[in-house]
Amino acid sequence: KQIQEFYTDVPIYFLANTKTDMYLAKKLKEKYGFSIFSVPEKHDRAMAVIAKAYIVIGGRQHPNIFAAMQGVPFIPLQGNTHKMEGVVELLNYPLPVLKWNESSDVIQHTFKMLEDLRDKLHSILTVPKLKTICLSNKQ
Repeated sequence: KQIQEFYTDVPIYFLANTKTDMYLAKKLKEKYGFSIFSVPEKHDRAMAVIAKAYIVIGGRQHPNIFAAMQGVPFIPLQGNTHKMEGVVELLNYPLPVLKWNESSDVIQHTFKMLEDLRDKLHSILTVPKLKTICLSNKQ
């Protein structure tokens, strides 16, 4: 809900790549009115959405890494492993990994920090240069 309060005129897209993600997305879609993209079935479309996004918010490492590769700021959410903390460290990302139950004040402060960093992000991040990325298990 706080996302919609902070970014009032930005459409929201939910990228779902697991059964749990899809379950949550379907439950929340009616309440918040966002569009759902299922990954990997529509990974090309999801990548295009990430590349053109104003902000990416989530606890899945790959969309956040793809956002960083495109210079799109993201707010990392804590997962059930240490992976997101590793992504933030690897990328030299200037925002903290947020807990899902973070206070409203901390979330609002993080959004404000992100807006302050938006124009400087390219010079701050350390995104590894890759020759190729395989988004499918098909050869």
